Amino acid sequence: MMLTALECRSRGITFASVHDSYWTHACSVTEMSGIIRDTFIALHSSDVLSRLDEEFRERYKGYKIPMAALRVKQLWAKLGLSAEGIKLDKLSRVFPRLLSLANMEGTPSQRFEAATAILHEEDALVDPDAPVTRRRGRPRKRMIPKSEQPAEEREEQEEQEEKEEEEDSEGTEYDGKFVDLVDILPAVPKKGMFDVNTIKQSVYFFS
Repeated sequence: MMLTALECRSRGITFASVHDSYWTHACSVTEMSGIIRDTFIALHSSDVLSRLDEEFRERYKGYKIPMAALRVKQLWAKLGLSAEGIKLDKLSRVFPRLLSLANMEGTPSQRFEAATAILHEEDALVDPDAPVTRRRGRPRKRMIPKSEQPAEEREEQEEQEEKEEEEDSEGTEYDGKFVDLVDILPAVPKKGMFDVNTIKQSVYFFS
């Protein structure tokens, strides 16, 4: 919007807007439409995301994030890891790399192998007396609607669910441990192949 407003001003065209609704006099609508397309193309031909990434990394350099706030237990589950045997006080050194593996394409076994390889790169991260093991999930129960369960079973299930929620939210072993915010920012995705210049011929964009 600002690029369009500045260009209209330089050409002596009246310009007004509310959010994404742009206005001008009827005699200059066509010219303003062309300006909108040109400024849109100029903006999106540049590497906007990389510039934003650089700005974030500079702005938030030195900021710390508590590991307890990053749902580390859920991360272990995604990677198939058990925290037993991992020296948590040393974990912050490789935590960003482990976090990036959570959404890695591939099978659970491949994610587990990649994660254990990272943990074993530095001996200090793994307790030799308690090697890293696969995480064992809770046993699955046959799901029965609560309305069909006997009252005693329903109460027991609700108590178990509350207990599991408390355990997942505690994260006490991660209290006092932090990672740098810039280290866990995701990588900028690769720019797509779409040629934004094609919108100049579009009958739909900014008409």
